[in-house]
Amino acid sequence: MKLADVLAMDEASFFGFCQRWGYFYYCRDGYKAEGQTEARLQSPAEFLEHRVGNCWDMTELARVWLKNHYDEVKTFLLYYYIDDDNCPSHSISAYRGGITGIGLSQCFMAQK
Repeated sequence: MKLADVLAMDEASFFGFCQRWGYFYYCRDGYKAEGQTEARLQSPAEFLEHRVGNCWDMTELARVWLKNHYDEVKTFLLYYYIDDDNCPSHSISAYRGGITGIGLSQCFMAQK
């Protein structure tokens, strides 16, 4: 799937595409290219090519789609500190009129 095709989708089609079982694969550590020691945020085009990522990658794809369809878009990283070094986090994009809840899997960070 090409980024231009995804950006041209209407809202129902876009969120349906993002939730399609088996198209994107969740990896809590994100996508790592061969020889890469740490994951990094993928561009939407890279995410569509690799089809593997975490909620940050899905949120970036949603942010770019939303910026093409709405004026006011913000991205948030939610991070909850707890005592056992298992700190859940999640990212979402919000826009005027609601909040997108795509990629609702939690990422658990090994470090605080």
